[in-house]
Amino acid sequence: MNPTKLGPYELDGILGRGGMGTVYRAKHFDTNDLVAVKALSHSFLDEPHFRQRFESEIKALLKLDHPNIVRLISYGQDQGVLFFAMELVEGKSLFHLLREVKIFDWRDVLVIAKDVTSGLRHAHDRGIIHRDLKPGNLLKSKEGLIKVTDFGIAKSFGTSHDTRDNVVGTIDYMSPEQALGRPVTVRSDLYSLGVVLYTLLAGQTPFNSNSIEQSLRNLTSVPAPKIRTVVPNAPELLEELIGELLEKRPERRTPTSLALLRKLEYIENELRDHSEAKTAHGLKPAPGFQRQDTFRLGEPLDMLNQKSVDPGLTVRPAGEKTGSSKKASVTNADAETAVLRSHVEIAPEPKKTKPHDYFSTVTDQQRRQQIAPESPSKEKANSGWFLILLGLVAAVSVAVVGIYYATKPPTADQLFNKIEMSASQPEQVREELSDFLRLYSEDKRAGKVQQLQEIANASSLYKKLYLRRNLPGNERLSQVEKQFVEIIDDARENVATGFSRLDAFIILHDSGEETIQEIAELVAAAKAYRIRIKFDARNQFSWDKQRINEALDRAADDPANAADIYRSVIKLYEDIDWAEELVTRAKNQLSELE
Repeated sequence: MNPTKLGPYELDGILGRGGMGTVYRAKHFDTNDLVAVKALSHSFLDEPHFRQRFESEIKALLKLDHPNIVRLISYGQDQGVLFFAMELVEGKSLFHLLREVKIFDWRDVLVIAKDVTSGLRHAHDRGIIHRDLKPGNLLKSKEGLIKVTDFGIAKSFGTSHDTRDNVVGTIDYMSPEQALGRPVTVRSDLYSLGVVLYTLLAGQTPFNSNSIEQSLRNLTSVPAPKIRTVVPNAPELLEELIGELLEKRPERRTPTSLALLRKLEYIENELRDHSEAKTAHGLKPAPGFQRQDTFRLGEPLDMLNQKSVDPGLTVRPAGEKTGSSKKASVTNADAETAVLRSHVEIAPEPKKTKPHDYFSTVTDQQRRQQIAPESPSKEKANSGWFLILLGLVAAVSVAVVGIYYATKPPTADQLFNKIEMSASQPEQVREELSDFLRLYSEDKRAGKVQQLQEIANASSLYKKLYLRRNLPGNERLSQVEKQFVEIIDDARENVATGFSRLDAFIILHDSGEETIQEIAELVAAAKAYRIRIKFDARNQFSWDKQRINEALDRAADDPANAADIYRSVIKLYEDIDWAEELVTRAKNQLSELE
């Protein structure tokens, strides 16, 4: 069931749900300030990977303080539930506005582009790449500002940007390099922004596809359509800009968010001057700008009583409006000593250790410390040569120590702890797997690490073949490679059948030492995938149960659609043994309604 309080906040209705957590409308018990509280889903509280992702979002938001980015107010843990509070945006996402108005006027798209680019510039300047920019993660406040939200899969410049086999994001809006698991940069965010702008103008994404395979082909090889072929009234300058943002190769795109902001300002000025010149000569603007299905930023909007759930965990209101803009404060004197492991670094909880509850309000000083070191005071600046000399000595000492630790390899325990945290997705730690086997091959845990490395390699091989299977010429797959890909696809749909077909594939093609190299790799990958299927089956079992529980909880909060939700659960899961208890619950609730 849904919690009623978290830390100093009373929860008052659900604003949105996502794959990793839920966002609630909430009120501070002491100050009555209204906020949006995002909480990690109960099903992931004991999953280190998801806890780490949730904490990474807090780390990202701690570095950000900009009018076009949703502001972090506080964070903590209550009864083991990780959560953070952010400003409550009394408005709708562009996803919802697009559903209502179908298309946006190009003038307003320029305003939106400038707002989003300003927010991205702030994030990029602080080393944060969003990686999931889409209409559902862009909110329009009641003041008319566009705010970027949901930094759940953001990456810092200080970490690896190579997604490898762990492709995350929304495929309709992600860049080609991100979809292929290649390194992401600030230009990846700018590509996604280009898709957003196209979508707002056209009412649809540049590529519409019913399959992931076709989407990947479109992303990597099909040129993006020109916006004026769909929206003839769009200015040519805007068409050129969107075309540049949607270039397949990152080096051909606008290089930075600052450069993009300058281009947007130039286009805005050029179009304004052109419009004023036409007005001075008694000419009317081109027809089609004021269509009834075109959204203008100045129009009043109904911001309340939204029932649909926005993909991407969008924050939106579920009740009355508020004019409060005060920040939540800490009333417990001990709260500052129980903060999130540190204000600067949020490390994952040690496995098998019950986490301690804590709460911390984010201060302006804390934000400044996250962005840059504190500036020296006037007194320090006047302290003379002695301090300069002392600083040089300290710098040399730090450099020496830094070089020592930078060249010192991690211990076996350090590597294994990181590997174990991502055991269900070993593709994320391929470098650590290799380092462990290279440095600690005699360790008793090397066998498990070797197995995880084989699973990671199998996943990499499958993805490579999947992307190539419909390509022409020399890139075409052999019959055995096609067979391997089809079996893995089948295993994703039907675990039992896929497992049986993998056994048959191994028996048929594993001829011992005489097996040619390419087929030997496929056989090894098939053996590793048998192990992977067991892991995935257990994870899917847990995920399905969580999804059913969430649906039943949602039905309790949505009486108008409750009966349909209960009937859907019964129809889909009535014949599955492990879902018997949940189906019984749905039947009982349905009988009470009827």
